Amino acid sequence: FDSLSAAFSFPADTEQHGTLTSSVLAAAGNNHAGMTGVLWKANVMARDPAVDSVTHTNYKKYIPEEFGRHAVSLAVAGARVVNISYGVGYSQEVNGAVVRWQPGTRSGDSARVVGTAADFMNGVRDEQTQSHTSRIPLIVVAAGNFDYSGNHHQDDAWWGGMAQLKDSLHDTVIVVGASDPHRHVAWFSGANINHAYVDIMAPGDSIYTLDKNGELKLESGTSVAAPLVTGAVGLLISFDSRLGSFSPGHGAPELKSLILAGADSNIDVHGAPRTADGYRLLNLYTPLVQAAQRSGAPLCG
Repeated sequence: FDSLSAAFSFPADTEQHGTLTSSVLAAAGNNHAGMTGVLWKANVMARDPAVDSVTHTNYKKYIPEEFGRHAVSLAVAGARVVNISYGVGYSQEVNGAVVRWQPGTRSGDSARVVGTAADFMNGVRDEQTQSHTSRIPLIVVAAGNFDYSGNHHQDDAWWGGMAQLKDSLHDTVIVVGASDPHRHVAWFSGANINHAYVDIMAPGDSIYTLDKNGELKLESGTSVAAPLVTGAVGLLISFDSRLGSFSPGHGAPELKSLILAGADSNIDVHGAPRTADGYRLLNLYTPLVQAAQRSGAPLCG
């Protein structure tokens, strides 16, 4: 993160998904816009996953392999954490209307979601080879949304596709689900049903965002929960520039461990753990406390 200024509005973002997500991460504070991001003074290194990272060809559609290439090229550029608010969608057209169905009930679903993670990893390996690097940033991914009638966070994040990256990248991926204002898992959020992919929950139900016109907009989804975790990682890096660096003894795993350990130490005034239906719940303060207690940590100013 560059600490010089805030930048989160991208005129080319026609769907505004990237702008809304980035505002949660880095909208400037104290400017009468009505909200602030986690990181008031941070530049967002935005990449379009529909654009080839080498030839800059715009394929006009999202390609998971490009996600992987961009993640590595961002690491080469110095980024220590990359936010990916993306998941595989499920829908079919019936008499001209789009109808959603529950994941796993249609043939071809599993092949599609497995292919998403596999293609991402192909992009990672290809870019690492091309760039002669082993760098990989901490990758924060949304657990996926399953917003069909009758769902009560009973869908496995596996079906969102991106959570499966944990099978290959292990401790360099954090999978984020969404919690609601009552400290429960949001009804639409992917969860741990058959696989233990979701690491942590963060607020993701009715969250204020800014559109590219600077207007407030309420959004719900794991896409807005993930950048809260990414922002928490940015706070750690801003406190101690060694954290997550690509120097020996540091890297993505230490950032992940601090975020999760901080959540495990998230307790209320009565000493009871703060969780979202038993899931770790993001806390911005406790990871910083634990980072400050590490040997050689800088003194707080």
